[in-house]
Amino acid sequence: MKKALMIIIILLLLSFVSVEAKSLENITEISPTVKCSIQRNVDANIMAMQGVYFFSKYAVYTGYQSDEAIGHLTLVDLDTCSVIDINNEKVLGHGNDITYDPRNDTFYVISGLADNKIYSFKITNNKIVYGNEVTANIRSAALAYDSERERFFNYTNTKVYALPSLDAASSDIVQLNTVETVYDDVTFVPQGIAYSNNKIYFSRFINDHSNYILIYDAETGAYQSALYIPKTAVDGEIEGVTVIDNMLYLGYNSAGNQVFLEYKLYEDINNDDNDNNDVKPTPDTETVKVDDTGKQQGLILTIFGILLISIGVFWFTVQTNKKQTI
Repeated sequence: MKKALMIIIILLLLSFVSVEAKSLENITEISPTVKCSIQRNVDANIMAMQGVYFFSKYAVYTGYQSDEAIGHLTLVDLDTCSVIDINNEKVLGHGNDITYDPRNDTFYVISGLADNKIYSFKITNNKIVYGNEVTANIRSAALAYDSERERFFNYTNTKVYALPSLDAASSDIVQLNTVETVYDDVTFVPQGIAYSNNKIYFSRFINDHSNYILIYDAETGAYQSALYIPKTAVDGEIEGVTVIDNMLYLGYNSAGNQVFLEYKLYEDINNDDNDNNDVKPTPDTETVKVDDTGKQQGLILTIFGILLISIGVFWFTVQTNKKQTI
């Protein structure tokens, strides 16, 4: 009898345990404009996009087949929407993100694997030329460079770290924040990160082909806001973003195409009336929220718990009466 009663109490307690996922707040819906779209062509070594970085009128991205296959670093002229160079000299692992360090005019592409490899390259006369490889003391799934503080941001395993250099000692690697992976029972898949104007922009994909860019304070790591790109605006998987001045550039895999998009974050960053540390969406945006399915699940479990205890109390009362009768 005591054992049965204990089981009932445990079930009741479990039913009241909070299962609500964290809600994503302060979201603005945006509709980026397609600047260029290039059709995938395996025979011509034009592969699916992974990491991507935008600069000047160009984008460079990792053409991906598999983690063990050759990676095809691909340089695209966005004005002519044409591929102008492909370097397929190295296996790049997943090639999940690309960033740029202006101090030495060097790009870096990460393997994203447990080997912690980071590959450097330069672009000279529209040619991609590899440099040295770095083995970091931390795995990297996304990478961005902060030119104001001369440091890198690294994402791995739900955490964002600040690194003074790519080969920084473990003792010099500082955790900046922990990034939520689920909001109201919707899993946000990590993609590339970018830095600009004291903010970290983290592109995330969800399985209905909608995409988000979560924005964090680069000094404290605190979440600030999010940009939401619905499937109806762009259907595909976001792979990475770059922010230059007031422009947001996005790379997508979409229906057999590599799609390069842009969106104006705010009107004029040089206007003294504007606070450059705040994203100011253009007027045609609207606020949305992720569905609160987690809250619904919590309510259902609570009701289920109440039913369980009611049945348990009834059963316990019946058994007690039987015992007294005997």
